[in-house]
Amino acid sequence: MRTDSLARAVGELLRQKQLTLAVAESCTGGLLGAHITDVPGSSDYFEGGVIAYSYEAKMRILGVPPRTLEQHGAVSPETVICMARGVRQLTQSDVGLAITGIAGPTGATPEKPVGLVCIALSSARGEDCQEYRWSGNRPQNRKWSVRAALEMLHKHLVSACSPTGEVPTTEEDGRPQCSTQVVDESSLQAATRCLAGGWKHVDPDGTPVEVEARFEQPDHPLPLAIKWQGQWSSVASISRTWSSGRGETLMHHCLVHTAGGAVFELVFHAARMRWCMVRGTAGQAVV
Repeated sequence: MRTDSLARAVGELLRQKQLTLAVAESCTGGLLGAHITDVPGSSDYFEGGVIAYSYEAKMRILGVPPRTLEQHGAVSPETVICMARGVRQLTQSDVGLAITGIAGPTGATPEKPVGLVCIALSSARGEDCQEYRWSGNRPQNRKWSVRAALEMLHKHLVSACSPTGEVPTTEEDGRPQCSTQVVDESSLQAATRCLAGGWKHVDPDGTPVEVEARFEQPDHPLPLAIKWQGQWSSVASISRTWSSGRGETLMHHCLVHTAGGAVFELVFHAARMRWCMVRGTAGQAVV
């Protein structure tokens, strides 16, 4: 789904659910708000946005605690969740959506490279955040971040419309729950049982998995590592790549071999920006 289509889709869902939205942006500098307000009638649900670029603005306007910034920095799950929570409280909106990151080409540290972006959502149903590592130039990293934020919002709103939908909440110790991808534990367990017998197909729609990838193009990533059963395995080689579907059903397939001897067919759902594993064979990494 194109970014402008995503903006229209989330707008329609917000209108249907009679929910309001506010955004807090740092590295995207208002680009997220611009896409949201490109949709005619967005004033029905969009309360406004805050561009909090400096530490001072994050503290003064959004209420990010100084200690959070001192301990974790401006680009961190802890800070972005405070930004989302802060803009939601500031505007009295139902949903707060926030982005902070290092768009490049400067600003990186050994621990936080160019392209590192954290995105968070806060609502009455809970709080969620995602971390991305883009590898584009400054405009690309900003554009992909906006799209990923709208994807997160769309998923949240679709889940809110489902009687069984759930959204990750904060952990028991109060820290925000944050990951590179959302993993369904029951699906992983089912997939593990399938893999134990050798090369098997899993759920036709795929089992969600965490994948570290380099995005040379927004919809065509290159897998670098895969997390399976709580452990990361680097991708040793990619023996085959191909695509299927088109438009909103476009998917990129990769047959990857890990350093531990496992083989996976990974699928990247371009419209949802989600990785899934559709089949695999047992190896040292998946015993």
